Amino acid sequence: MAKIKDPINPFYVLVVLIGVVFVITTFAYGTMAYRAVAQKDESPGLMSMLDEHGVSILSGELAVLGLVTFGAMWLDGVRTRRSEREKVQVTANEHAENSR
Repeated sequence: MAKIKDPINPFYVLVVLIGVVFVITTFAYGTMAYRAVAQKDESPGLMSMLDEHGVSILSGELAVLGLVTFGAMWLDGVRTRRSEREKVQVTANEHAENSR
C-alpha cells in the first residue's frame, strides 16, 4: 500500500515567517540600543519607532510566535490522532473481512 503524504501544517509556515520577523526586530532593537549607548545621532524611521514602541512590538511578536507554535503542535496532535484512528478502523475492517 502506498504511503499517503501528510499535508503541510500551515502553522509551520507561520512559525517560520513570524520567527524571521521577530529575529529581524530583535536585531534592529539591539542596534537601536547600541546606538543609544554609543551616543550616535538619532535617525528617523525604524530606530525612532523602536525607541518608542520596541518593547511592545517585541512582546507582541513573541506572543504571536508562541500562539502559532502551540497551534502547530495542536494541529500535529489532531492529525496524529486522526491517522491512528483511521489505522485502527482499517485494521478492524480487515480483521472482520478475514474472519468471515
